[in-house]
Amino acid sequence: MEEQLFFGEFLVKAGKISDDTLRRLLLVQSEINQDYAGIALETGSVNPFLLKKIIKYQRLRGVSLRDAIMELGLVDEETLRRLDDLHVKNRVKIGDLLIKRGIMDKNELDKLLMEYYSRISYTKYRRRADLAMFKKIVSEQES
Repeated sequence: MEEQLFFGEFLVKAGKISDDTLRRLLLVQSEINQDYAGIALETGSVNPFLLKKIIKYQRLRGVSLRDAIMELGLVDEETLRRLDDLHVKNRVKIGDLLIKRGIMDKNELDKLLMEYYSRISYTKYRRRADLAMFKKIVSEQES
């Protein structure tokens, strides 16, 4: 079993992109992707005053903002799932950027994703989205 790598790190290690390309892609990604706090504020799930308290708790406990909101019981399960879905849905992925910039095509990306997911354990997935993506790719490969 290999160490847990982000997909971009995997691509660099596999020699598919350079460190510099990954840095540029991550910069674009960080400019586009909205953070969890922004989504929670935008949806009205928390207000700015409450967000300050959540961040204080988050730093004290050393947990993600999502986990801080959950641990504090500030929103119900349905709202938390909606925030999670929005957080994942509104994110641009490294793979999408690779295709849009012409660095690789979808077929090459799909093969690399399969290789990436075959090397990591289900238990090490960072988000439900990783598991969903894995299942989607596997089902497409089987059909």
